Parts: sequence; C-alpha cells; structure tokens
Amino acid sequence: PTECPPEPKVTTKTVQKVNKMSLAAAVLSMAALLFMIAYVEIVSRTAGQPVAVISDSIRAQWGPGSAGFRAGDNLSGSYDTLDLRKGIVKIQFTEGTEAILEGPSVFSCISNEKLILHSGHVYVRVPTGSEGFSVWTPTTKIIDLGTEFGVIADAEGITDLHVFKGKASLITTQKNKKVTSLVLTAGQAYRSDQQGAVTEIPLQTTRFVRGFQSAGNRIWRSDTLSLNLADVAGGGDGLGTGQIDKGISLTDGRYDSDFTYGDRRGTGQYFPVPELPFVDGVTVPDSKDGPPQVSSRGHLFKECPDTTGLYFDEIRNGGPVRMAEGFTFPMTFNGQVFGTAENPLLYMHTNACITFDLEAIRRAFDDFRVAAFRSRCVLLEKSDRIRTEKADIYVLVDGQVAYKRLGFDQNGVALDVDVPLRDSDRFLTLVTTDSDGSIAID
Repeated sequence: PTECPPEPKVTTKTVQKVNKMSLAAAVLSMAALLFMIAYVEIVSRTAGQPVAVISDSIRAQWGPGSAGFRAGDNLSGSYDTLDLRKGIVKIQFTEGTEAILEGPSVFSCISNEKLILHSGHVYVRVPTGSEGFSVWTPTTKIIDLGTEFGVIADAEGITDLHVFKGKASLITTQKNKKVTSLVLTAGQAYRSDQQGAVTEIPLQTTRFVRGFQSAGNRIWRSDTLSLNLADVAGGGDGLGTGQIDKGISLTDGRYDSDFTYGDRRGTGQYFPVPELPFVDGVTVPDSKDGPPQVSSRGHLFKECPDTTGLYFDEIRNGGPVRMAEGFTFPMTFNGQVFGTAENPLLYMHTNACITFDLEAIRRAFDDFRVAAFRSRCVLLEKSDRIRTEKADIYVLVDGQVAYKRLGFDQNGVALDVDVPLRDSDRFLTLVTTDSDGSIAID
C-alpha cells in the first residue's frame, strides 16, 4: 500500500506562497512516480518468469512470431500472443490448473492464474485448492470457482462459456457500461455477444478436447470414453483408428484381413495376439477336453458347453458376411447396415472367443477407470434362402460368467448387455457357441 505524505506543519511565523501550477506538477510527478514504481514491481514479478509448461501436444503447428514449442517447454508470464495454427497443446500452470487449447487459437499466458484467449478454444480443469484461475476474452472475464469449463472466443467478439463441473463466474461489460455477472453451474452454457449481452445456449458436451495422449495419438472430447471393441479387433485403439474388415484369425491369433472362409476345426489352443495390445488372445471354445483356457493367465471357462469345435469365420471389425457358396451380403439389422465406421460392429460367428486385456486399456487411458462393458447383441438379417439358427452368448470376467443368453434365435431383437467392471478385474472375454449342434448361419 502507498503511504500518505505527512501533514505539513503550519506556523504563524512563516507564510510561503506556492505556485499552483508547480503544486499540480509536483502532485502529477508524484503520482507518475508512484505509478511507475508500482508498475515496475508488478512486471518484475511475472515478466520472464515461468508460469506454465507445455506438458503434451499433438501435431501442433505455430504461426509466425510464435516459437515452435514442444512438450517440456516453459511458458513465461507475458502479454505476448502465442499463435497455435493447428493441433492441440496441453498447458500445465504452476498452480496446478490444466488448459487444453485446440488450434486455431491465439492466447497469452499472463500469470499462473490468468490466461487471455484472444480467439479459439480452450478447456480448463482447475484442481481443488487452486480456485480463482481466470480466462479473459476480448469481451468477458471468466473466473473459476472450482470447476471444469470450456471457452470459445471468435474474432467477432462473441464468447461462449460451457461449464461441465462445479461453478464459474461470467462477467461482461456492455457499451452502456452496464456490468453483467452470472454464476454458472455444471450443465449450463451462456453466450456473450459483441455488445456484452448474455443469453443462455445449449451445452455442447463434445465440443472441446478434454484430454489426449500424443504417444498413442488418442483424443477424447468427453469425460466418459466409450472404447469400441470392434475397432480394437480391427487394429485400432477403440477410438476409430481400426480398419474395417480386418480382424483376428482363430487359427493362429494372427491379425490380418486375408482370411480363408469355410468350416474348420479348432485346436483347443489359446492363441495370444501380440500385434494388438488391448487383445489378450483368441480361441475356439469347446469343452470336450476340459474347460478351455480364456486368458494368458490361465483362466478357464468352466461353464463352456460341449460344442462341435468347428468355426467358419474369423473375428472381424465389421465388413460383409461371407458365405461358403462365395456370395456376400451386408451386415444388416432392422434395415440398417452395420459393420461400418459410422455403425461399428464386432462380428463373431459361433464358436469364437476373444479376450481383452483390461489392464492394458487402463495403462493406455490412465485418466479414466474402466467401469463397465455395454453392448447390444444381435443376429444379423439374412436372405430368404438362409435359415435361422441358434447361438449361445457369454460374457466372462476373469473366467467367470457375468452374462449369458442361451439359444438366442430372435431376428430383429437386440440383447442389451451391461456388465459392471471393478478396478481389480483383469480380463474381459466375449464368447459365442453353437446352441443346436450346428454352426450354420449363427
């Protein structure tokens, strides 16, 4: 704080005339001096000092005048603008706040508690104990009250605030100097226009990049991920990077697309799939020689029925259904084609078993916990000349049956499967077996 000068001593012995202009100049000079000192103190505490670090990035491209920052580079407190033309960067502030910016975005890291978003998109996650972090745009000031929120600012002066957790304060100033201050709670979103007027808008739950991992080129836009296991079987990471019509051979565990089709007998061996990190292994289930192995840790499927031991097709990420006669037809259910990138489907003919490694998934997505397996199980529609058969369906967790449906033969019906998963569960196994002693069209 600035101390006031002491009151002048006034005596009757001496009367001194003071020029008013000189007095005004002296006051202004003092004010200027005091301002300069205060200004210098503020700048000296932030300018050039690291306030954040780039903790990760994916395909980041910076514009002219912005350094080509990489993961591990420090960001100093400054009003200088940083121009992220493309890609995504994650910034970790020294107070613990995390900001994810998606290009194109222009921003400035002012301090460890303040970011200016001139234009673009930012998602902010503030940990408990670091409340008060603020994001400024050309027309608004947003103050965290213990929350996660996303901000969009465009070049026209429009700002959108979306609050996903906790609370945040939105402050705008209109041209008539009227100040609007709102406290938004989780699930609310508001827009401030060029004049500072505020209106409520729908919350866009998938508009912002909420997390990513450059090592696996993984990006997610929700706090809940749904990993597509068909995509995993197609060589992907569960987020759409797999290839349609590729899969895993039940003959030897090979990941490929050049498969042979026709009735073949399984060996009873459990084959690991080293090419796919989220897939532990595959086998043709049959209990003739005892319960089959369904994991690399030796878990057994003790309720496995006595099957024919035959299989016709491999486990695939969609694609067409192939017949022994040489013709194919699309994977169709209730008139809609599945097995595509838009409508994924894990294709399993009867007498097929695939086990997924939940621990490998946890390591790859360490910001999340594996909570449940959910699926809709259907029999694909067939042409009139193909008869309908029956199939048994099982879901195992560490070898134990968590779900089963025997003798399923209902065309046009989808079975809703929901299996909770604990943090200690290691393997998730999906099994189909022939229900009537035949693998035809199951």
